[in-house]
Amino acid sequence: MPGTVMVNGKKFREPDPFFETQLMKTQFRNLIVDESDNTKNKSSKRFKSLRKIAKHFRNRLLMSGTPTRNNVNEIYNQLEILAQNSSSMICWAEQQVEYDRSSREWTYGNNPCFGSPFPAWGGYNAFERTFSPKKITCFGAEETNQDIFNKDIFDKLVRSIRFTRIYDIEKPRINAVLNMTDV
Repeated sequence: MPGTVMVNGKKFREPDPFFETQLMKTQFRNLIVDESDNTKNKSSKRFKSLRKIAKHFRNRLLMSGTPTRNNVNEIYNQLEILAQNSSSMICWAEQQVEYDRSSREWTYGNNPCFGSPFPAWGGYNAFERTFSPKKITCFGAEETNQDIFNKDIFDKLVRSIRFTRIYDIEKPRINAVLNMTDV
């Protein structure tokens, strides 16, 4: 089985079809994406390509000094690349949140994703309504802020997929998992 493919998330663009085909034909063991926070735009070619090729790797490691810059919803695409909408992405939040513009209050309703993985289609929107919904401003524009709802569930989800900062003391453990030697 071939070894490791490293990608810089900031510089990665849509690979040419030949490269993508070769990646899909060959079962690589490890995918390492540095600067993974650059996959926050779900409609970008960068994210779509990474999501497409990531499923062909047995191990996926995403690294970022700032997994989110503006709000927690930016972490969803990284979760999707890591977990591939699998049982690791099960939503245990019983309620979704919505901002009621007329009462100017947050309202809670049943979460249709409860007990199942966030869906491949519409998963980002379900994640957003569960953890950090948009608020309609007085001008009718949507605005996302730093509020996090269902914090305990969000924390369990992120910890289950193992988000961590990489320090020198963790390198040997990661290298052992990836069967790599430190250079």
